Amino acid sequence: MRQTPARSASIEGTAVVSEAIQRTQPLHVADHTAKLRAVLAASRISQDEAYKEKREAALGALPADRRRTATRAVLNKTGGWLTAQPSILDATDLSAEEFRDSLNLRYGLVPPGLPSKCEGCGGTFSTSHALSCKSGGLIVKRHDEVRDVFGELLASAFGAPSVEREVTLSRGYLDREGREVGGVRADLVARGVWANQRVASFDIAVINADATSYAQTNRSTESLLEQRCRLKKMHYRTVCEDRRMSFTPLVGTTDGVWSAEAQILIRHLAETLVARRNGMRERGLACVMGGVRRRLQFALLRSSSLCLRGGRRSWRGLGFGDGAGLRGAGLADQF
Repeated sequence: MRQTPARSASIEGTAVVSEAIQRTQPLHVADHTAKLRAVLAASRISQDEAYKEKREAALGALPADRRRTATRAVLNKTGGWLTAQPSILDATDLSAEEFRDSLNLRYGLVPPGLPSKCEGCGGTFSTSHALSCKSGGLIVKRHDEVRDVFGELLASAFGAPSVEREVTLSRGYLDREGREVGGVRADLVARGVWANQRVASFDIAVINADATSYAQTNRSTESLLEQRCRLKKMHYRTVCEDRRMSFTPLVGTTDGVWSAEAQILIRHLAETLVARRNGMRERGLACVMGGVRRRLQFALLRSSSLCLRGGRRSWRGLGFGDGAGLRGAGLADQF
């Protein structure tokens, strides 16, 4: 598909060289370089416009729900994980099931083998329901996995002793069931992130941008992220100001689209890693920042697959105590 435009650009871009050879004249390298750059830039713009037309035509043919998902993936370039080399050390490996689930979710398709009813709340099961249902604690596990990755990145950039997790900033009160209500707790607290020796706090949220309530109002992903960031700032601002610490909300979608504040932190982490670690310096800023984004994206992919496949009913053992079940089965002497 790209051979004809490339050939035309090649002929036009080497016109200065061809003319010099044919007329046996001196080659002016500056003229050739300027001509080649101009032709390549024009060719790139032309090919991008042609690709955009095909993309818009393909997206327009999709149903509304799939078009929303696919458009978000294309515009925000969330496909970096597709070209990542699987590595256990870099946490960029997926099981076969996780990979298939991630592909289906990326293109708005329904992964095969899902139940028809949610075992946690009893509602109709769907991909949107699985990514939003709070029953069973899978949403909390998704949040915790993303928090842990951010914590590891902060520790790698600023030192492990400077990072703490689950820090209580303000205590609330206990309700009748003994649960704490009204307290303020930061997911991560780190020293020296934005200013030397100053303390910075972070709180993480992962939202399902394709939730029914969002899809019905047709709100943009940016407005959803901005709204959640505003709510977090209202909740944390007073407490953080009293403690003389900064606060940064880190809000992202289940498919890896991040708020403006989170993107600033991701870039700052990459710049710090490049500046402070020799191995990272050799790789360059663009490569390191891509690696940081992929780490976060793989955490989201794994946790999203868990929301689809994981159990939502609490498991508290088989009810045996003190080996009674083993003795009843005649197996106590074998262990």
